[in-house]
Amino acid sequence: MNFFEQELRKIVAGSGILKDQKYVGRLCYGTIGEVIRARVEIVRTG
Repeated sequence: MNFFEQELRKIVAGSGILKDQKYVGRLCYGTIGEVIRARVEIVRTG
């Protein structure tokens, strides 16, 4: 688990909004409702 995944887990897991969370690097995929899917991504701007 890298730094970005750790931070993303802290943010998303604490919210309780996303169900069935799957983490891939800097991305988190999950469901909000039966038909709504979400993709949360950490983007670094320099």
